[in-house]
Amino acid sequence: MPQDLVCVGSFTTPELAHVARLALESEGIPSYLDNEWVSSMDWAMTNAVGGVKLLVGSHDAESASEILTGRFPHTQTNYSELIRAKLNTNAPSPRTSNPEIPEALSNVIERNLR
Repeated sequence: MPQDLVCVGSFTTPELAHVARLALESEGIPSYLDNEWVSSMDWAMTNAVGGVKLLVGSHDAESASEILTGRFPHTQTNYSELIRAKLNTNAPSPRTSNPEIPEALSNVIERNLR
């Protein structure tokens, strides 16, 4: 398991978290769930622990965002422009491309892409 894990999603049930995890793993991105057993044992505790968290290595966070939202966070085609954009601008909200993404998940993705 990588040491530099970041949360790219938080879900209210383990089943939803597993769907997202499998979507990432089918694209070759190793992912892990946190708080899965807390939610399974006592669903009322799910909100208290922040939901079932979907974790990926920090180097995979942007790719995970693209897979989960269907859109790459930056649109630059030149590598130097991409680096400049990553350093100087925030990625667009995932909800701009898919308004059905829960706001809480969108906030987590945005926070982890900064």
